[in-house]
Amino acid sequence: YNDRGFALLDMPARSDGIPLADLHAMVHPDDLPLVLAAEQRALEAGTPTDTEARYRRADGGWRYVLTRSVVQRAPGGEPLAFIGVALDVTDRVEHLRRSEELARRLDAAAQAARIGIWTTTAFSGEVDWNAQMFELFDRAPARGAPDLAEFLAECVHPSERARVGTIARDYLQHGEAPLELEFRTIRRDGSSRWIVLRADIDRVRTDQRRMLGVALDVTEQHEALAALREASERAALITRHAGI
Repeated sequence: YNDRGFALLDMPARSDGIPLADLHAMVHPDDLPLVLAAEQRALEAGTPTDTEARYRRADGGWRYVLTRSVVQRAPGGEPLAFIGVALDVTDRVEHLRRSEELARRLDAAAQAARIGIWTTTAFSGEVDWNAQMFELFDRAPARGAPDLAEFLAECVHPSERARVGTIARDYLQHGEAPLELEFRTIRRDGSSRWIVLRADIDRVRTDQRRMLGVALDVTEQHEALAALREASERAALITRHAGI
């Protein structure tokens, strides 16, 4: 190793290098078979081989190292040495792990709260739904997320399609502020549910116009408000006719 390589391994520099067995002893036991297999592939294939493995740090923790190695060969083809480079990718791996954990927690929370999560790109028409969106709109996941035209035709109540379509198309093209849209959805059995769709522009990715949003079933709230309104109207009617 050069000096930087020894620093990556939390070891003092040594002009005579270190025995390969000592290096292998620093590799996480779960990753050692991958390292050994990569060495064998490089030896047999003669092409650069990448390996990502955990190496023990001086403090007892683990450092993620990406290694690219190739075999140096004599003119006759016999292998002489492994030559390679090593890159510390610990920050990237840990960031990715945190992101994946956050995504798992978000997905679990969305399922528990029955919240659909969706994204769509204005010009390419790419749409992504989480599992809850398919449940909210009674659509088979195997069919994939629909584009706007298919969504309007299959998921929106006929009496709502013109209004929802006009608002959605205008927002995809020109919307800047957060949007909230409430409408009835139509299910495969002919029943309908009330949905609130909330959307906003992705302000992090500026290379394309992308919308992010959530969907919530508010049917029970609608039914409760309708029942309250009916009770209020009955009470008003009774009081008028009874002279109260």
